[in-house]
Amino acid sequence: MKFNRFAIYFIPDHIELANLGASWLGWDIITGQNVRQIELDDFDIKKFTEQPKKYGFHATIKAPFRIKGSKTSTELISAFDEFAEICSPVVLEGLEVEKLGDFLALRPVGSEAKLNSLVANVVEYFDCFRAPLTQKEIAKRRKKKLTTIQEALMKKWGYPFVMSEFQFHITLTGPLYQNDADMAYSAVRSLFGDIIKEPFKVNSLCLAGEDENGRFHLIKRFELLG
Repeated sequence: MKFNRFAIYFIPDHIELANLGASWLGWDIITGQNVRQIELDDFDIKKFTEQPKKYGFHATIKAPFRIKGSKTSTELISAFDEFAEICSPVVLEGLEVEKLGDFLALRPVGSEAKLNSLVANVVEYFDCFRAPLTQKEIAKRRKKKLTTIQEALMKKWGYPFVMSEFQFHITLTGPLYQNDADMAYSAVRSLFGDIIKEPFKVNSLCLAGEDENGRFHLIKRFELLG
């Protein structure tokens, strides 16, 4: 399969969590298939997951990028193999449901220092594979009214929400109005509540690719062996 862009994601390898996340969004990034979506009373889940669906159930580590002309996907995979050998897993206390701006996401509980350090290393290490942003891509990012810091980060790393601006999160919805947010919050707490209380392990990272329809697929999972 030919991919237009690549991304480095954390995709849970906890089977129950991964399957539940796929059912929530209606797209399984691991198998690259549509799955039957959960049905909820009084909440239009199809409408409010339409935006995150194509990305799959994941946390962004390095945002989607076009590969530089002088590089190949084979070289990217080889570099990922080498990187994974020297990086150590991170264990978090668990996850919790949180509203980030106008959408819902799963966020870590407890200290994120080691996780943020790992993510920063990923962003820097793989930046040599990233093609520069086009003017169209820059204009799209600027629609979010970036701060001075975010603008500088975008110019340096191709994405504004990295390094000091990074927040690890697994997106669950697109933009929500308050009433919808309240219903979605209750639904997520009910569905994910028991699983996300467990210790949360980031013991692998994944290379994902965007197909011609804009949907992301798992290409390869890399266990962190450091």
